[in-house]
Amino acid sequence: MNLIPSPSRIDIILHESHAAWWQIVAAVGPFVVILGAVLFAAMGWLRPWGLKPKAGSQSDWWPRARWALEATLDDDPKRREVGLTALKLLNESSLSGTEESVIIAEAWKEPLREARTMVSSSETMAADRTGPKEDRVIVRAARLRLSTDQKQGIESPSWVKEIAQRPL
Repeated sequence: MNLIPSPSRIDIILHESHAAWWQIVAAVGPFVVILGAVLFAAMGWLRPWGLKPKAGSQSDWWPRARWALEATLDDDPKRREVGLTALKLLNESSLSGTEESVIIAEAWKEPLREARTMVSSSETMAADRTGPKEDRVIVRAARLRLSTDQKQGIESPSWVKEIAQRPL
C-alpha cells in the first residue's frame, strides 16, 4: 500500500505581453525596502565609530567656545578657571584649527598680564597679592597658553612653562 499520492500535473503558462509598470514596481519594491533598511542600519552603526559629519560637530564646537570665553571674563575665579580649562580642551580638539586657536589665545592674556612677576617666588604664587583662587586661574591660563602656542607652532616663554608646571 502506497501512502504517498503521486504528484499531479503542473501547467506552466507563458504570457507573451510585457508586464505593466505597476507589476514591475510591485516586484522590485521589496528589494528597495530591504536596501533602504540596510543603508539606514549601516548609517546608524557607523555614527558611533566617529564617522559623524564634521560640519555638525563644528557647529557644536562654537557655542561651547563662546560659553567658555564668556566664563573667562566672569568675576568669580572658579568660573574663570572652568572657562580656561574648557578652552584648553576645545583648543586641543581636532575640530579647532590655528584660526580658532588665535581666538582662544585671547583668553589667557588678561590673567597672565602680571603673572610674569610671580615666577620669582618659587614657593608660593604670591598669595598675598592675588589669593589662592586667583593663583589657580593663572596656572590654568598658563596651561592654556602652552596649548595655544603649540597649536600655532610658537615656542612658549620659559616663565609660562614654569607657571604651568605648578600644582593646583
